[in-house]
Amino acid sequence: MGNTLHNYLRIEVIEPARVTKGGIELPDQALDRPRWGRVVEVGSGVPDITGQILVPPFEIGDIIYFYRHAPVKCDLSSYENELGVTYFISEGDVLLRFPESSLEEIKADPDNAVASHLRPVGNWCIIQLIDPPERRSAGGIILPDVAKERPQFARVVAPGMGLRTIAASFTAMIEDEILDRFKSVLPAEYHAEIDRVAENYRGRFRSFTPLTVKAGDTVIIYPGRELELDLSDLGIYTKYHMIQEGDILRIM
Repeated sequence: MGNTLHNYLRIEVIEPARVTKGGIELPDQALDRPRWGRVVEVGSGVPDITGQILVPPFEIGDIIYFYRHAPVKCDLSSYENELGVTYFISEGDVLLRFPESSLEEIKADPDNAVASHLRPVGNWCIIQLIDPPERRSAGGIILPDVAKERPQFARVVAPGMGLRTIAASFTAMIEDEILDRFKSVLPAEYHAEIDRVAENYRGRFRSFTPLTVKAGDTVIIYPGRELELDLSDLGIYTKYHMIQEGDILRIM
């Protein structure tokens, strides 16, 4: 059996819910292509500029939310019967993820699930659009929305994990295999010091650069760049959106 390569994920597509919150069953023509999947294989990774292989930051069993038309459908029945019809997707087309083990908790407490369990990928953020403060004239008259173009405000609900950086390569310097090699050529009295130094630096190389925004921030976003987030399949009907941090203009 082969392996999924590069930064691709092999996934099982999860069909959308066929019943609305009000109990109405949707006909086939009303269902768009699904946006959810379950990771069944993680790609072998891609090298950075130093040659260090960076494996996509996903686990088998992760539930992922992706661009609607992103998955590539492959019928492998004639080659590997156990695969049958399967799907592949690039990690760059995935917007958020959560462990499958969290699914029951999410459905049991959907109001708190977004901030507690859903993790945006890369520099994506989950946001809620909010109304800006009232604007008044010098005489105290409330100005209507059409009187002047208004900025678009949002509250950050969950920031992404950040983008991978070259720092990921340096973590290999303190992997156990390399430490063992150092110990093999140095006298035993130096081994404890090697372990101490390695432990001191182990947590200082970050493979991800954290985002500038954090949960709870009120921000101004680039109008029209946000994507509506449909979480109805999880029983979450509050309206959320997603936006990349690069399209956030200011923290208020």
